[in-house]
Amino acid sequence: MSTTFRDQAIVLKTVPMRDADRRYVVYGRERGKMILLAKGVRRGRSKMSPHMAWFGTVDIMVARGKILDRLAGASLARPFDGVLESLTKASLAQGFLLAVDALTRQEQPDRRIFGLIGDFLEVLDRADLIRSPDGRGPLFDAAALKLLDAVGFGPELDRCVRCRKPSGPSMAMNFMQGGLECQACRRPDSLPLLPETVERLRRFRNAPLSESAAVPPPFQATARVIETLLGNQVDDRYPAMSFLRRVAA
Repeated sequence: MSTTFRDQAIVLKTVPMRDADRRYVVYGRERGKMILLAKGVRRGRSKMSPHMAWFGTVDIMVARGKILDRLAGASLARPFDGVLESLTKASLAQGFLLAVDALTRQEQPDRRIFGLIGDFLEVLDRADLIRSPDGRGPLFDAAALKLLDAVGFGPELDRCVRCRKPSGPSMAMNFMQGGLECQACRRPDSLPLLPETVERLRRFRNAPLSESAAVPPPFQATARVIETLLGNQVDDRYPAMSFLRRVAA
């Protein structure tokens, strides 16, 4: 069995460790989510640390370890300079990477998720951003809905989750059931949605990320749905939304 392997990865999060070490949480094209120990990368002479800067695709070499695999080499393959140079874009990128970290597990690779992260950073890198009052905007919410779909937590948007009839003009979101309810099945605690809000959610799901900015505002109702769907799937350690609120404040 080989003691090393290579992959292409995107850094989701870094955690400083004792002395000059650092732990990286990355999502690889072939291996999915990995936690890697990088020895000595916080020293000024480290050759790997610049390549592992956030918001880039990195070619990595990993050495297997008994407890944690170790980062043995890194080469930046695709930087996203437009993200790094903009505080607004960097905050949105960090928020989405935190969402990926919260919603994915180790040793469950999915190329769709790796592709989604890359697409999000690519579009964000060259986007003229539309920011909503919550600090996010349509690009983040469209990517978040696609992420929920990829991990199996996407909402039912085409039929009533209770009677299974096609959705009509008057619908509500039942977050506990995971989708839309028709007027006849609607529970008192479900969130009523306007038809245009349902249509925005469908466009976020079905259209390429590059077209999310073309979805007409307002975005407050769709943003509330996305935030609640995300929050329902993770525990109180989930920091993405609170991070974005602090940046937008």
